[in-house]
Amino acid sequence: MLEKVFFVRVPLNDAGLQELDDVSATFQNDRVFRFSWQDSDYLMPLLLDFNDRFHLLIDLYEDETLPAEHVAEALAMAKAYIAEHSDEPDVQTVIGRLVEALELAQSLGMPVLFDF
Repeated sequence: MLEKVFFVRVPLNDAGLQELDDVSATFQNDRVFRFSWQDSDYLMPLLLDFNDRFHLLIDLYEDETLPAEHVAEALAMAKAYIAEHSDEPDVQTVIGRLVEALELAQSLGMPVLFDF
């Protein structure tokens, strides 16, 4: 049986940015962060907060892009979420990977694609 996985993608350059909506793209110009189905239990509360704050619809059934102009605030929210759950190692690990993706996107001035 195949495991359901989710990806968070950060374009590394303009070519990666153009590939965001291209279903045939090879994603050679993206950094891909992989999350398991179980990880979604830890991700969804924070992603729902992103939805409310940035007027998005990130869910487990369709893709959504967090625009570059919201990455810094989303990163601050993710770091605060980790701090609030400092006694939960699984939350620290899963959200820590999301923080890594957001930090990369912020450093490159790129959006983040939630490829679910």
